[in-house]
Amino acid sequence: MTTDGRVWYADWGAGFLGVYDSKTERTREWAMPGAGDSRPYAMAVDAKDRLWMVETGAQPNRFVAFDTKTLTFNDPTLIPSGAGTVRHMVFEPKANATWFATDAHTVGRARPP
Repeated sequence: MTTDGRVWYADWGAGFLGVYDSKTERTREWAMPGAGDSRPYAMAVDAKDRLWMVETGAQPNRFVAFDTKTLTFNDPTLIPSGAGTVRHMVFEPKANATWFATDAHTVGRARPP
């Protein structure tokens, strides 16, 4: 959930990012950069209300950010280790970093630009 109260979700099967706005009772969706093969899984929200997701259909996995104010994706960033599949992520504001855990039994840290 972002600070404006909107609830965001990633649709693993269809390759979409979606949002539900309880104020308008509407849902909207965007195709992920990797489209149907993206398999978005882990998601976190940073201090600027940007969404960070991992496309797990690509190998190596790719970090993708979505700006919830401009409604645009950034260019995907490859996870150097490949990661297997990233399943869990959490944003830690003090370090301005997103921590993630992988099926390869590793933990990683990503910092936004």
